[in-house]
Amino acid sequence: MAQVVCGSYFNLTLGLAGMQFIWTVELGYGTPYLISLGMSKDLLPLVWVAGPLSGLLIQPMVGAYSDVSTHRWGRRRPYILAGSLLVLSSVFMVAHARWIASRLLAWWSSTDNEDAALLNHIAIGIAVAGFFVLDFSINAVQACLRALVVDVASLSSQSRANAWASRMLGIGSVIGYFVGYLDLVLLFPELGSTQMEVLCAVGSIVFVACIGWTCLMVWEERYERGMDAEQPHWYKPLSDVFHAFWHLPDPMQRVCTTQFFAWMAWFPFLFYSTTWIIEVLMRDHEPTEPGFLDAATRAGSFALLLNALLSLFSSIFLPLFTGQAQAIAAKRRAHLSHRPSFGVVRRTCEALLDGIIACWRLRGMWVLSNMGFAVLLFSTWFARDVYEATAIIALCGIPWAIVMWVPFAMVGEYLNVTNEEQRVIEYVPSPPPPLAGASDSPESDRREATRLDTGTALGIINVYVVLPQFVSTLVSSVIFALLSDPSKIDHRNGDIVIDKDNEVVGWVLRFGGICALIAAVMAARCVQYDTHRP
Repeated sequence: MAQVVCGSYFNLTLGLAGMQFIWTVELGYGTPYLISLGMSKDLLPLVWVAGPLSGLLIQPMVGAYSDVSTHRWGRRRPYILAGSLLVLSSVFMVAHARWIASRLLAWWSSTDNEDAALLNHIAIGIAVAGFFVLDFSINAVQACLRALVVDVASLSSQSRANAWASRMLGIGSVIGYFVGYLDLVLLFPELGSTQMEVLCAVGSIVFVACIGWTCLMVWEERYERGMDAEQPHWYKPLSDVFHAFWHLPDPMQRVCTTQFFAWMAWFPFLFYSTTWIIEVLMRDHEPTEPGFLDAATRAGSFALLLNALLSLFSSIFLPLFTGQAQAIAAKRRAHLSHRPSFGVVRRTCEALLDGIIACWRLRGMWVLSNMGFAVLLFSTWFARDVYEATAIIALCGIPWAIVMWVPFAMVGEYLNVTNEEQRVIEYVPSPPPPLAGASDSPESDRREATRLDTGTALGIINVYVVLPQFVSTLVSSVIFALLSDPSKIDHRNGDIVIDKDNEVVGWVLRFGGICALIAAVMAARCVQYDTHRP
């Protein structure tokens, strides 16, 4: 088990802030940058498919291989450092794609005349390759940083450690978007001649500082195999991932199912929330008005900034209430063991108080956040102007903070509980070998299914986050096709379809509200562990 120097959650999770800063550079400014290089908008979806693909493939693979790493630096640190080098290389490729293309063209060509069209094609190819490498490498870094948090934190501190992780992600997003709005060429002309070059340079500096601090200040014990353990084949971690995916323990499966429906609700919001604001503005303004699209874009950006700030605020204060609720619940379990002797009124009051406390624990928080998110998405039906629309998007920052914190905390608690149980089992004498065919019994399958390492578990959780992106994209396309009137579609907002009369985007968000309600029901079935002792 690793440990944190001076018990600092800040040291443990700071790397996530640097990682999120780089994510904001790609997600917030990647599309305009590729368009500025001359890339067709029709080809942009092919570039951004690298994100979900890398999350689907890389995180489980890296998590599984790091689980069995015996490197003297620890299980996670070597993969974090290797992935970070690839991140820095890819960021340089993206930022200086045109410069690299001109150097390559000058080396290939014997003349001094540059072919502008060929230069643009090469620059686009380099930038796209850089984004692909960035997606795959940053997912590797994220997988190991998340696994490190679960490795280090004890059972009782999983909620607090993952809350710190959520805070760092929020801080990285807020700072990343804020820095992106600044005139960086004017502030730091020595770092580059364009906004993207300077932004990537600043992002690289922040990324190196945050990742370096975490790697230096967090110490991991070297993982050692048992004396009788053999060197596994290179494909063994991969086969373990596939086996674990199909034989998940019941508590993990419940969390994963909840994640699937929760992200079925979140992806429509992430993809179309700013477009919905444009829909709302079009009720009172014509798209042909001068400056309409710029004003609508600024309104959407402002709403997302408020969303990020409220999410950060929630990630700071909500875990404090959860920690108190966990402690109070533990004390009540110890001091109210004689509850059956109470009268009817006293038992009713105590049950009501237990229900209030349960709402502030991890499971109750997740249930309420999904319900609240569903209410907000359904309330898009009643939004009359851009101010109400902005308020709805901003308030979604509260459930966003919870979905970035609670599922990982619950998985961390489960892994710690099972690890403790495994340590106890190791001290118990082994039972006689089973009879022939007994290994196929349900009990045997259940015991085998519980052997789940941190990296593998978090990788599988991420699969249940990525898969909804494909499903929600398909469902959204069907909704657009069924409800859009081709004669009333406005294409001025890039490639996004807007029907000012049918408000199609609003119906896509309301579909997300249905999924959020299903996620609330699923969350109520998740296992709540008692992590505090009275």
